[in-house]
Amino acid sequence: MSFMKWFAKIPWFLVLLTGCCILLAYPLYYRHYFVAQTLIGGQSYYWLRVALDSPFSHVWSFLLSFDPLLLSKVLPSLFGLLSLTLLYTSFEKVTLWKRVLLCFFFITVPSFLYVFSTSSPYVLMVLLFLLACYLWSRDFMYSALTLVALLPLFYPSFFLLLVVFAVAFLYLGKLDFRSGLFVLFLSSVLLGIFHGFSWLTSLQYVTFSHISLSFTDLGGSFGFGFFLFFLALIGMYHLWYQRLFFVWISIFVFLWMLASTVYPLLLIFLSFFVVALAVVGSELILSYRWSSSYLKFWSILLVMCGLFFTLLSFTTSFVSSEPSFTTYKGMLYLQSVEPGVVFALPEYKDFIFYSGHTPLSSLSRDEYNFIAYRLWYGTQFSEVRDLLYEKQIDYIWINDHTRRVLWHDDLAGLQFHLAHSSLFTLAYEKHDLHIWRVQ
Repeated sequence: MSFMKWFAKIPWFLVLLTGCCILLAYPLYYRHYFVAQTLIGGQSYYWLRVALDSPFSHVWSFLLSFDPLLLSKVLPSLFGLLSLTLLYTSFEKVTLWKRVLLCFFFITVPSFLYVFSTSSPYVLMVLLFLLACYLWSRDFMYSALTLVALLPLFYPSFFLLLVVFAVAFLYLGKLDFRSGLFVLFLSSVLLGIFHGFSWLTSLQYVTFSHISLSFTDLGGSFGFGFFLFFLALIGMYHLWYQRLFFVWISIFVFLWMLASTVYPLLLIFLSFFVVALAVVGSELILSYRWSSSYLKFWSILLVMCGLFFTLLSFTTSFVSSEPSFTTYKGMLYLQSVEPGVVFALPEYKDFIFYSGHTPLSSLSRDEYNFIAYRLWYGTQFSEVRDLLYEKQIDYIWINDHTRRVLWHDDLAGLQFHLAHSSLFTLAYEKHDLHIWRVQ
């Protein structure tokens, strides 16, 4: 029996679904038994609070409102399995091994695992996008375009998806040029009305460190690994001979990486491009006439090991991410006291919001940075006291991570005032977390 006949007899869809179930269930299992709670990330707790307080403010919070805590754990995983199903069925005309490889790359890319292991509207947006791809594959072109055209109304970053679909229509000759320009113009107007092009003004904060966070191997919270991106580059090289298509792909990848520095979760959609190009790159590697079969074997083995270790390193760090057990206990303490304004690093603002308090970092970025610098590093007690009263700050949240990020000396800046002033009372202490009460 030939390899391809043996390959075709394996129920790959069930294999992929099983693998996807394991990858999505592992974070829930680990968090339940080792961290005492299962939700991961600030977004999960933010939307859990919204679902409890104002469920009709968003489609996602409405879906969670039927059983907020349970659905926050289960719904993302269910939507992840449904997304895999849509992706697999959207490429029925593609060779089986390419379809299997495409789905395998997709469910193992860190951005997929991040989105479908946390509770946020991006879960719903990815599902709608893949539904649009499914409708596209079934020749319901205008239904797919209409569905994608609605996405920028929820998040401005999804405007790029509409651009991709509209250009694809023009490229495939399904839509005339004037109609394509009209669709882009109408979406741009709606985007401007609802969001004021705020994402464009955020580009001023972009640095190389933001771009490097697209790669999990460089410390990115999610994105994709070097080896997958390497396969994608080989795929782009293969498309070099289709010059016009190559130019469009290059422009889109560049714009997408730039936009993802403002909206990091947009990397999940960049992953669609990277994964598709990686499949093309894999085909080129497998069909290439190697001078040595040993060189081919070890090269393929090296890439496979690289993909595996990227997945392993991401999963290990992801399941241990915030909220930690200490942070979770701090959230429970804040829920037990009178609501107020909490001063902490911006990365804790969703946990503070879930606890029923107002994080100071909910201010505009420039205003918060101005105030925070004067508080964290303030040497004049009178200035620190006046700022605390002016912003009506009731609690100060400090843990080891805060100390490592802000100070090199244990009694530098705000820490000195906390230790030597009667204005502050240590209200809560658990392991490395201190919550101070402002009198």
